[in-house]
Amino acid sequence: MRILKRAGLALGAAALLAATTAGTASAAPSSFDVVVKHSSGVIVGRLTGTIAWSSSGRTVMLTNQYLSVKSGECVEGAFAGYQGNTRVAGPATLDPQCASTPVGDVSLGTTVAGGIHQANIQLIDHEHRNKASVACRRTASVCTS
Repeated sequence: MRILKRAGLALGAAALLAATTAGTASAAPSSFDVVVKHSSGVIVGRLTGTIAWSSSGRTVMLTNQYLSVKSGECVEGAFAGYQGNTRVAGPATLDPQCASTPVGDVSLGTTVAGGIHQANIQLIDHEHRNKASVACRRTASVCTS
């Protein structure tokens, strides 16, 4: 079952190889962790993974992703690349998931000069619509919420 929707994105091993062999910016974050909670603070879902930036900045790969979902809950997600306040890549979406599962690789790519400066990863509590996200800036060493 395919859980990622394509929105003009290259998904798969060939894109992963191209992005990771091109090199990465030295300060760029190498992993991400997004946690969405109920208003009570109970964790509904968590998405973790690795992130790799091409040397040109025009491709960002999200790999080794794993989604943990609390029993009886469902979460969905979204991935996008930005330059300033302008979305230049994506969105790619993660269909609602009601069980813990590996998530396929996501490639965010752009043809915009200067490339992707920031990758945003968002999780949404499917029933209550609570949201959590991280912003992974190419010039920072860690992603921030």
